[in-house]
Amino acid sequence: MKKLLLILMLVIAAFGQYAITGPGGLMIELDTLDGFFGIGDTVGTGRPLMFDYHYPWERGNSPFAVMIDSVFYNNTLWLSAACGHVHLRPFRGPINATFDGFATQWNIPIDSTGSIIFTQKLRAVLIDDLPACEISYMAYNNDDVSHKIAFRQGMDILVGSNDCAPMAMGAIYTGLGDILQYSDIPYFWMAFEDGPAEGADQVVARGILRGLATQPEVFSYGDNYSLFDDCWLPDSMVIGRGYTDSGISILWGEQQVSPAKTYTVSTIYGFGEAAESGTEIIFMDLVPGSVGSACDQWAQNPFEAAAMLYNVSIAGGLDSVVACIHLDDGLSIVLDLLHATDTCVLISESLQPDSTAMASWLILADTAFFVSGPADATVIITVESSDPTFEMLVGTTLVHIPDPAGIQPVITDIVVPVNAISGITDTVLETKYYIWDDGGIDPSSMILQIGSMIRYFGDSDVRFENDTLALKIPNYYFLHGNRIFHGIIAVSDSDGCSPDSMPHISGFWVDTRPPALGAPYPPSSSIISDSLQPITIPIYDWPAGVHTLSITAFIDVGGAVDYFTILDAELTYSTFDSLLTFTPSTPYPDSATVRFCLTGVADNVDVGPFYGPRNFRSDSTCVYLDVYYAAITEDGRPLTFGLSAYPNPFNSSVHIESPLADRIEIFDINGRRVAEMLVGAGSKPARAGGSRTLPYEITWRPDKSLGSGIYYVRAIRGENAIVKRVVYLK
Repeated sequence: MKKLLLILMLVIAAFGQYAITGPGGLMIELDTLDGFFGIGDTVGTGRPLMFDYHYPWERGNSPFAVMIDSVFYNNTLWLSAACGHVHLRPFRGPINATFDGFATQWNIPIDSTGSIIFTQKLRAVLIDDLPACEISYMAYNNDDVSHKIAFRQGMDILVGSNDCAPMAMGAIYTGLGDILQYSDIPYFWMAFEDGPAEGADQVVARGILRGLATQPEVFSYGDNYSLFDDCWLPDSMVIGRGYTDSGISILWGEQQVSPAKTYTVSTIYGFGEAAESGTEIIFMDLVPGSVGSACDQWAQNPFEAAAMLYNVSIAGGLDSVVACIHLDDGLSIVLDLLHATDTCVLISESLQPDSTAMASWLILADTAFFVSGPADATVIITVESSDPTFEMLVGTTLVHIPDPAGIQPVITDIVVPVNAISGITDTVLETKYYIWDDGGIDPSSMILQIGSMIRYFGDSDVRFENDTLALKIPNYYFLHGNRIFHGIIAVSDSDGCSPDSMPHISGFWVDTRPPALGAPYPPSSSIISDSLQPITIPIYDWPAGVHTLSITAFIDVGGAVDYFTILDAELTYSTFDSLLTFTPSTPYPDSATVRFCLTGVADNVDVGPFYGPRNFRSDSTCVYLDVYYAAITEDGRPLTFGLSAYPNPFNSSVHIESPLADRIEIFDINGRRVAEMLVGAGSKPARAGGSRTLPYEITWRPDKSLGSGIYYVRAIRGENAIVKRVVYLK
């Protein structure tokens, strides 16, 4: 069988759907809300292969479901309600139109931190020069524990004008439903508008289930209503039952998926070959174009090879039909009970008209033989008959054999923020990665993350050229406090080999604000008695943190100024408690005035040609202290400017305390100053009526001429003042 051919196509959007037109007029339509899809072509008024064709958003007869740890999710609203499933719509992510199809993503939360990223891909391919759609589902485990995952796909089959299409399953042509499992599942199935021998004017559909597709655990076909009503496993009532509405259901079995790993399944559905009028024989060889790769072992080794011969109209049948397989060096037949074990096998003693015969082999590629790098091995299948009028049929396929050494792609960061950024220097930020592989990278394998969005190659915010991947991060993400995750969830080379370090995801913060300062200690305007008193200032920055090397400060002791950086021993910053500490190397002189100023500090954002500068706090923040060795509180704490008076009310004297005050003034209720006293070490009352016990303590005894009433005590320090009301009772 020829390899899958990728094609470019035109993407159009209309009536709640996306549509692509491929070669041969193939059209794939996608519902933009729930992921229903329709497949048909543009010949004439359009020939459908599905009931959903032209109406996927309205009819919704292509249901799919995913099971995660025995919890079922599906895309059909009424079926979710009837079966107790979770409807997928709330988890729907972006729909991406790539160069060869569509990808729709759902992000299904599993717990408070993890999720399963579920992706449906519809991709246009060519199979034996016939247009088809590869339908695949991928579940990526974005959690830190393993999960069991399974998939189910249903389709309402409408072939041309026939909604009750007869079907052929390998050698069986029937109008009755059935359920097939495991080895009974054929390589392909066909559905006909009229019938196998009704000429080339009819529409023929073909689906592939093995070889080029992922073999399902269960394949059922027949009455679409019965299949559609199945919540998960098909109902046995379809077996042997005729139908008036044809449908199929594909169930891929449960698989344990480890963290950061994926589970991918696929099937192919498209146009089949309708025999020309007068055609007597249809021959089809089914051989995969590659054994795939899982780096250290081939993903499809051994692989299946098969051939099908359909006698359309040779009267009397074909006698002694024999199929033979011819293999290149390095390929061999595996002994297996479900497949032929001889090179040649009799597939029919007498192949009658309107009947089919098949042969299949299990082929092993020898890793010891294919050691010189990728190669293409030839598989030839021939079919002969003892009928003298029969000409031998030959099918040739080149099977790609990847390098068994499994050279993995290499990913290197080029432009990737590490911690945080303050902004961008251009209109947009692109994170960039160098991705290299000796055999080339498969761009269609890329699954990428930009913020909360899943992206694919072909999206407008994804570029891949010259081995460089660039992810464009939207400007609306650049808000203070945002954490932006970005990177590569999955990527593989042309052989399907992925790096071990998947996913390659990192995150950075957005920090647009300069560091903030807390209250210094000792507080400004304090009196200190310790000649080596440390001075501390809390410095906070979130989320980037403080760039310690940016810290600068100076200290002025009685006019003598010294400058410091964080590299000096006197200045330290603790990231644990966000505290800047200045420790003097020499004692402060007694009675000196100390001024300590923080002159600069910046945050710890990344800097570079693509990012904005650091957020710098350049305004000076100063602490003023007076050194007085005897002036401390009883518990050893430094003094601060304040005012208290007791008792209040009083009848003969009031005790006034005002640390750091220069003087005390007392006014009556009319604003007339009735007393004034100096405060400080060695000072004495300026007027009679006051006495002193400590440098900042005063006792006021009102003059006998003053009457009872309200008085105001005002403490003054420089330009600052504190006022307190007292009541005098004679």
